[in-house]
Amino acid sequence: MSDSKRILSALKKSLSPLFPKMSGHQASHFGTLLHMVTGMVGSKHCHLPKISGKSASDIKQESQIKKLKRWLSNKSIHGDVFYLPFLERLLPILINERVQIILDGSVMGRDSACLMASLVYKNRSIPLVWLMAEGRKGHFCEDYHIELLGMLKSILPDNIEITLIGDGEFNGIDFLETIEDYGWYFVVRTAKNSTFSQRGIPFQPPKQLSSGESRLSPNLQFTNELYGPVRLMTWKPDGNNEILYLISNCQTALCIKECYKKRQRIETFFSDLKTKGFHVHKSHISDLKRLGNLMIAGCLAYIWVVLLGEYALMTGINKIFHRADRCDLSFLQLGFRYIEHLIDHNTRFPKLSLAC
Repeated sequence: MSDSKRILSALKKSLSPLFPKMSGHQASHFGTLLHMVTGMVGSKHCHLPKISGKSASDIKQESQIKKLKRWLSNKSIHGDVFYLPFLERLLPILINERVQIILDGSVMGRDSACLMASLVYKNRSIPLVWLMAEGRKGHFCEDYHIELLGMLKSILPDNIEITLIGDGEFNGIDFLETIEDYGWYFVVRTAKNSTFSQRGIPFQPPKQLSSGESRLSPNLQFTNELYGPVRLMTWKPDGNNEILYLISNCQTALCIKECYKKRQRIETFFSDLKTKGFHVHKSHISDLKRLGNLMIAGCLAYIWVVLLGEYALMTGINKIFHRADRCDLSFLQLGFRYIEHLIDHNTRFPKLSLAC
């Protein structure tokens, strides 16, 4: 059996049981998706010629490329069918009583960007829902932010505490009001020249802090629209030359700090999808439908490889092909190394449990 077919077989065993029984066109589309994920894992790239060469397909490469193009352009392919069922099986294992969700935008494809909401789980970020839009920068208008909140609301249970974390792009008043209407919490960054007031009197946040120093200012109104009350955390983390200005409806300074520290994890996720993983930013795709479908395959590939990396770490197998004293690799890179080890030594792939 070829290396690609071994990866395809392992993917089928891991992913197929997590989706509803499919027939007809849907079953065919799901099969194409598995070949695409196989090609992305095997090639560590998103270019269709590279994917097709590692997709474990028995048809000619040019025919496989055309098949993948048709799949990306197919209007019946969407996340509700080919990602959400998988996510619904994953969420009960990942979610506990308190959940942090990171929001961020990043350039994807050609002149397009992705707005992503991802779940903080252990030391990594799990993609939940996303929107694609035209633009060369990863910044979206507030309407997109609110639409993303609605998508999150539709998949998350009501009986958990949810905190959304974002940078300065996510400090719009309508966006923050929507979060509070849902009964959720937020920790978002704002600009140092943002307008605050307290009991009708302008409030000036501190402009100088010592390294590691922070100050929490409660009961403030934010912007000239007097949105609030909000808490303002002015904080200069150790080793950081820049002061952070964080607004939140969380109760304590510790909660605000601990939440915002996790924001960097979505940057790691985007780098895993891009330069350190599948190079989605180099897809040259500008059509938003095709790019959104590519994200389905990219996110499934990312999660599967990450789960393999975590399995290798938990079982100690990583010590065979990596350092024995410590692990310096991300879960994604560890997963890629583990795949190479399994193939090189002709070893059976583990049957992954979602709880691993």
